[in-house]
Amino acid sequence: WDTKVSSIPSVRGYRYANLGVCRNTRIAVPLLCGRRSDFPEAFKNWMGKFKAEFGYAPTNIHFDQAGWFSHR
Repeated sequence: WDTKVSSIPSVRGYRYANLGVCRNTRIAVPLLCGRRSDFPEAFKNWMGKFKAEFGYAPTNIHFDQAGWFSHR
């Protein structure tokens, strides 16, 4: 997962673009958010859809080095 921030919001108010790539299926997933704090909920929704479609949930999730969502 990688996050990019725009200084100008989109028409719908999105400023954060989060991009994830599944190593097994090679599917790229864009999650657009208005605030950085919107990502966890968007991520949970995506995980539910992914599990329903492919029958498993990703087990290794790596983020870029920004550290915004890393838990220690």
